Amino acid sequence: MCFLGTIADGYIFASSRQVAVWEVRLKLLAHSCLRLALLSQDIHAMELMQKIKKRALGTIYEVKAAEYLLADGYKILHQNVNYKWGEIDIVAEIQDTPLGPLVGEGGPRANGARAAAARGKGVTLVFVEVRKRDPRSWLEPEETLTFPKQRRLRSAIQSYLLKYQGRATSIRIDLVGFYGEELKHFRNFMPID
Repeated sequence: MCFLGTIADGYIFASSRQVAVWEVRLKLLAHSCLRLALLSQDIHAMELMQKIKKRALGTIYEVKAAEYLLADGYKILHQNVNYKWGEIDIVAEIQDTPLGPLVGEGGPRANGARAAAARGKGVTLVFVEVRKRDPRSWLEPEETLTFPKQRRLRSAIQSYLLKYQGRATSIRIDLVGFYGEELKHFRNFMPID
């Protein structure tokens, strides 16, 4: 089963076959919309259709990333968390191992985090950015996360943390990149601060 998103704190799951069917339908819809815009020669319609196609493909790869994370032992909390100043693609938690990551030295929860991790009961809150690049591109997916995008991501994370009521003892930012259909998972991709 594959995680597709949240609706009112519930989860939507689908089989891999259903996801493949939806993927084909989204691609066909985006392609036909783009063709219609090109035929009409309307610049605004073409720009809108490009955005729709890009968003549809982004959704497909976010679903694939969530499916990978679930299989790797992550618990998906939210997808596509939007704020005025940025978006978080996936928010997940993962159980720490006894030697797992800890909150930085001297932090207000550092001692509690160290004790929880020593017992093997710590939880890491993971913010995942999903990037997709065409194999014909010169850039790898991890190279496309520009400094302005990193700044917007950090702002969105700070807003999320203000309302977070979970039990995480550490936080990290990961990147799941798709180069064509090849998936790469970069843990601790960028610092929080």
